[in-house]
Amino acid sequence: MKPSRFDRFTRRAAARGLIGALAGAALAAITREPAAARPNSVPLGGVCYRSHQCINEYAASGGRGLNPDLQVPACASNGFDWDGDMNCCLWEGGFCRGDNECCGLLACNDGFCGPYQYGWYG
Repeated sequence: MKPSRFDRFTRRAAARGLIGALAGAALAAITREPAAARPNSVPLGGVCYRSHQCINEYAASGGRGLNPDLQVPACASNGFDWDGDMNCCLWEGGFCRGDNECCGLLACNDGFCGPYQYGWYG
């Protein structure tokens, strides 16, 4: 492209706001939060970066008589290496379906997170 033709093109683009629009679109694409980082988007056991990402299943299901203070999910280690460093999980007393939904070294015993029970193979 000839320099004079390029100059005309850039003047026209600037007059129409095209360059500003392209720059804005590029900035939005760069700073956009990934889907996994959005609030209330990660289920129990899923990989997270912050606690606000974890879905509070207590609030979503209506609670079913469980203590709401124990059902608030956290983004912490669940003790398993194979599923990432940080996962959405519950502390002691939280309702669970599997060990990977309990934080730290807690295990899912009869549907609730609690201390691992030696000799129990549920």
